[in-house]
Amino acid sequence: GLTAVPLAAVIGVLAGLIAGYAGGRLDSAIMLVSDTIQSLPGVMFLVMIVLIFRNFLSPTWIHGLIALVVGFAAVSWVGLARLIRANILQIRSQLFVEAAVSIGASPRRILARHLLPNVLHVILVWMINSIPAVILLEALLGYIGVGVTGAVDGGEFTVVSWGGMFFAGRSAMNRNPLMLIIPSLCILLISMSFILLADFLNGITRQEGA
Repeated sequence: GLTAVPLAAVIGVLAGLIAGYAGGRLDSAIMLVSDTIQSLPGVMFLVMIVLIFRNFLSPTWIHGLIALVVGFAAVSWVGLARLIRANILQIRSQLFVEAAVSIGASPRRILARHLLPNVLHVILVWMINSIPAVILLEALLGYIGVGVTGAVDGGEFTVVSWGGMFFAGRSAMNRNPLMLIIPSLCILLISMSFILLADFLNGITRQEGA
């Protein structure tokens, strides 16, 4: 969650800023790519990316983690890109942006100094909301056997993850249900914490805007 979400945020912010400010064919091309990714089943697309990367990388936990991070980022950036684009379309018509254009500011300076600071709160709230979603996706992939590392020796994982715990606990669910209950509670608590934090920050930004 703390690695995949920032990577997805970088891709989504760049795509949203360029699409919203440039417009025209570039905007259409970026939106076409995002529409294509969004039309695909998210979990199946993520599984495909992870499996493809793991076939080309050596079966160590760090390479498995890289595969998961790249897969999560490839699936998750679309929502933020659309959100940033919608905000940029509203902001770019305001007077302070037109004043920067009139004095000859370059597009790069306008994006970095005038547009990006006005959407930072949107990016922050999106990132905090996305972390529990990524954690749940990792747990789902681990439960179906596509976890942080490749399965060896009949399904044992070489690194601890909540998804791996789900996978390992399936066979012992009747004998020792705590193997599933404890990671489930951990996921529930951390997801609720991030969601409450996002709501708190969203409330602060709304009060400042008012």
